[in-house]
Amino acid sequence: MQYLRNTLLLLFTVLVLTPSAFAQKYGSFQEAWAVGVTRYNKRMFEQSRAPFEAAFKLAETDRQRLQCSEALKASYRLLPTEHQMRDCCEYIMVNAATTAGRNNTGRELLGFMYQRGKIKEAQKRYEQMLEKDGKNTVALFMLSEIYDKITKEPAKAAEITLKLTKIDSESDGTPTKGTADGKISQTEVFQKAKAAAALVKAGKHEEGAKLFETIAPHLESTEPWNWKEAAFAWEKAGDQKNLRKALEMAAKTGPEKRNDLLGHFWHRQMGQIYVRQEMFKEAIPMFEKAIELTNIEGYAKDTAKELEAAKAKQ
Repeated sequence: MQYLRNTLLLLFTVLVLTPSAFAQKYGSFQEAWAVGVTRYNKRMFEQSRAPFEAAFKLAETDRQRLQCSEALKASYRLLPTEHQMRDCCEYIMVNAATTAGRNNTGRELLGFMYQRGKIKEAQKRYEQMLEKDGKNTVALFMLSEIYDKITKEPAKAAEITLKLTKIDSESDGTPTKGTADGKISQTEVFQKAKAAAALVKAGKHEEGAKLFETIAPHLESTEPWNWKEAAFAWEKAGDQKNLRKALEMAAKTGPEKRNDLLGHFWHRQMGQIYVRQEMFKEAIPMFEKAIELTNIEGYAKDTAKELEAAKAKQ
């Protein structure tokens, strides 16, 4: 990992930062940074590039270099070529203080490459990087997103995401390591939930269900959702016994409280599972609450139809 950090620092400094960075001479990081920030705050992003690039070269700490890299993204988005933004984001991903920070930057980069019509090139780049280094976390994360969201290859997405999660959880000092009470981190829960969903999409319903059940107790805010997903996966697997257990746990730990939209879908999807299990009495209050939690006319109308159907069958 240290070798990767050093390599990206060298590439970003030599190849990405242009000679224009020194068109105006600065005596220190602070001086160049102050000029860049003044222009940035006035939304003069293009004009902020040179002082921020100069500040990067004058920086004395990794924290300062990360500051500059984050600031440079606004101007790099405006360039006709994409390699400056790409290399900048990759540098941030390697040096991010947390895995969540790395992942957020990776999603930002994916969106940028998608807008530029460069997804195929990006996929090829990260597959080649992974061939050279099977533990390259930048390549692993980017491919997990590409396979999941762009090329729709859930089996590959699950494999890559689980590999990335294992590497993160084993890294010394990483924020994904478990706590003293045996709980795994929020980031690891999110990554494993993503892998579990990909397994279900790939038709590996039992594997996905077991993974959802494994992570569910580790994060209270997502526990009802993950038990609901486990119930759905067991249903797809045709395992009635485990379906009922997961459904009971979803109801026991629920409802979903993170926001109204997720609350709507949690209640509605729980209701749908109850209907398929011919548990119409349990389905009715789920549909009623789902309607209450949405102001989207189409969602409310469709759920109302499901509610009426459940009432007719009870």
